[in-house]
Amino acid sequence: KLSASTLPCASRPGFEIEKREDKDVSKMLDGVVQAGLFAFFINEDDSSVGVLKVNIALDDKKVTEIDEIESLKVLFSQQALSAIGCDVKGSRHLLRQCGIETGVKFFDVMIASYLLESSKAALELEGLLWDHLSLKGISRLDYVGKESHFLFKLKSVLTLKLQETGLLRLFEDVEMPLVGILFEMESTGVAIDLELLKDFSQDLEKRLKKIVASIYELSGSSFNINSPKQLSDILFNKLKYPVVKKT
Repeated sequence: KLSASTLPCASRPGFEIEKREDKDVSKMLDGVVQAGLFAFFINEDDSSVGVLKVNIALDDKKVTEIDEIESLKVLFSQQALSAIGCDVKGSRHLLRQCGIETGVKFFDVMIASYLLESSKAALELEGLLWDHLSLKGISRLDYVGKESHFLFKLKSVLTLKLQETGLLRLFEDVEMPLVGILFEMESTGVAIDLELLKDFSQDLEKRLKKIVASIYELSGSSFNINSPKQLSDILFNKLKYPVVKKT
């Protein structure tokens, strides 16, 4: 529906963001505590049970990658800190798989963006960058390993938009606490009685067989009940039921 002439030419920007693996993790952690805020991103492709690679940004200048589980435990346990993420619930599942419990206060850019425009079904990071930072024509390959840099930038823009639309309180007091509740529900799961369900299933199967047998007896023939064509032939041609409406 959009004419090609009305679309701006999307240039692929280059991102000169410093990325490093900080050998002095304790010094970096001190910087996080001092700032009181950090952005993080976990690349699921690099994660496995007991192994995580988390890229972290304290500002919009550089990104640090940490893979030391003990350091990550210390970082995410700090209740005085705020952590910016994208799909925080999913990230918390990955963290818990590695034995990392969280005490930080989360800001989820995906949830914030959803509140601002709930009609959008997909909330991938590329889309958020397009919508809120006007970064067009990029893909994950352009900034893989540096995602936390953009989450840091998104936070300030989204906070301002939430304030302008009167949605900040809803975000902070309802949506973000709900993320934690849903995470715990998913982690805990639901206890089910397998034997009870097995017995119930067998009972339903017996009742269904009786109903099918009754249908065959009433119609005078066997047919595929799940076939609209065969069912139609039985009802309207053989049994001569009146056709109220044809579709």
